[in-house]
Amino acid sequence: MGEYRSGSELPVPPGWIAQLKAGDTIALTDAAGRPRELTIRSRQGEVLRAECDRSLYLRASLPLEWRRGHAVKGTGEIDWLPRQPKALEFSPGSTFLLNASGESHAPSDNVLAFPEPALLEHVRPGERVILDDGKIVVVVQSRRLDGLVCAVQRTVKSPTRLRSGKGIAFPDSTLSLGTVGVGPADEAALSFALEHADGVGVSFVNGPRDVTVVGERIWAAGRANFGMILKLETRGVLRNLPGILFEALKYDPVGLMIARGDLAVELSFERLAEIQEELLCFGEACHLPVIWATQVLDAAAQTGLPTRAEVTDAAMAMRAECVMLGKGPHIATATWMLADIIQKMEAHQFKRRSMMRPLAVALGHKT
Repeated sequence: MGEYRSGSELPVPPGWIAQLKAGDTIALTDAAGRPRELTIRSRQGEVLRAECDRSLYLRASLPLEWRRGHAVKGTGEIDWLPRQPKALEFSPGSTFLLNASGESHAPSDNVLAFPEPALLEHVRPGERVILDDGKIVVVVQSRRLDGLVCAVQRTVKSPTRLRSGKGIAFPDSTLSLGTVGVGPADEAALSFALEHADGVGVSFVNGPRDVTVVGERIWAAGRANFGMILKLETRGVLRNLPGILFEALKYDPVGLMIARGDLAVELSFERLAEIQEELLCFGEACHLPVIWATQVLDAAAQTGLPTRAEVTDAAMAMRAECVMLGKGPHIATATWMLADIIQKMEAHQFKRRSMMRPLAVALGHKT
């Protein structure tokens, strides 16, 4: 991915490691063309700790000069650097490569890494890829040996910045844990959860087999009371919902999460209101708890002040058994606000049933 801001490793020539001492300096001109010096402070085995009093940007092949006092002890260059995530900017018409490694045969390519190569095998040219909750919509143009070539169709603004760790969705592709199995990253997360947690969230549920794969793994571990939260976020959920729910009822405890951001991306924002209502109905009919998720009081969590639409949305959320808030510097304020809204709404609504309570607004009574 090119340059990175130093703060982790600087791979110096191997012959230097045994000879470098505290007080030695490594001089270089960084990737921004600025002279910099790193001073060796301490050693721990084969690892040396060095400090620089100013920021620096590094890239492979930068020349290095090892100095002890005024004497030059050696010269070399940076051989390799650990890959670091960076932000990319996209506008309509931009292209990039999508693969599992984050590397490309062509150094000029922008590359996005998605660490599930088995899932990428199911994505075909002409299908859409949605990034960062719909902020970037792209179409797969072709498949190469080193990944999928994607072209940006729409962005929320031009350019739109994409950072590491954002969501990705494949609304036109048929993806399922039942067809590709549990990947290494999923297996590591599930094993850790089975040892240290009381439950696990299951993303990208498309069919009953996806529930079975995780459920059987839980039974095999002897964790009969280990919970599952099924994240409802794909088109496959709506196609296969009855089978998914019947399979889910074999396990206990189980809950459903209405991942409204992903559902809106997969199905269109216009259908979201209808779909979330239907999922609430199914959850109530099956006696499964439902989590209402995605951007609840998001502005309140970020700024301390909610929008009018958010307050209404939070009031609707009380029909679920649980409401999920996103992170933010004012999350305590948002949590207090949500609790207050739900407490007031409980007299008017129980799940999806309106309560005919006495009204006191016209009399000016405090409610």
